Amino acid sequence: MTDLSQPPSAAQPLECREFAWPTPDLAGYAAAAPIAQSPACRVEGLNGRTLEGRLTAFDPAKGLLQLRMNSQHKPLSLRLDQFRRLELVDALRPVPEPDLPAGSAVVADLPRPLLPFEIEFIGAATWQGSTLSWHEERYGLFLFEPVDDAGTVRRWFVPRPAFTNAEVGVRIGQALVDQDSASPEQIRQALAEQEMMRSRKLGEMLVVRQIIT
Repeated sequence: MTDLSQPPSAAQPLECREFAWPTPDLAGYAAAAPIAQSPACRVEGLNGRTLEGRLTAFDPAKGLLQLRMNSQHKPLSLRLDQFRRLELVDALRPVPEPDLPAGSAVVADLPRPLLPFEIEFIGAATWQGSTLSWHEERYGLFLFEPVDDAGTVRRWFVPRPAFTNAEVGVRIGQALVDQDSASPEQIRQALAEQEMMRSRKLGEMLVVRQIIT
């Protein structure tokens, strides 16, 4: 397994594939569309080292990406289990109101609630932060970290092999306690039962116990 301390040898370029990078699921952001040709990016390896370059190909469904660094002419091919996270350098901004399609909502003054997230990396410290939205696929998680109050976001991709657990938003147990929908003792009992039946999620266990619907 590569940790980017010794990057793999340069490979021949993959066939260029159009990948529609997800966007925040909020009003004011354009729908997912193919990313710009070879966008600037940063890739953090499993040892914490960061490589900067251009994303020349990205096919996460097949578990591959190619990075062209400034110091090399040919791109490096990386698998999803060879890096911890990927960041697109250019931030994403909401669509200006005059450019919105007919019938779209005016979003300048709409609130954009922040969601806390926590990602437990394998062999590294837990990553905590805030995101405006998230998009999950079987191969990984896309996050949109806020940069300013105008809705500008930094786009991240965390491959599935890099983490053991990811939480986005308020934990369901804490939310139910805060809303008086369940007591701390009921949550503890459901968690204990969940530990014995790891295939079930906490929410399912609370439904089975008829604590929530």
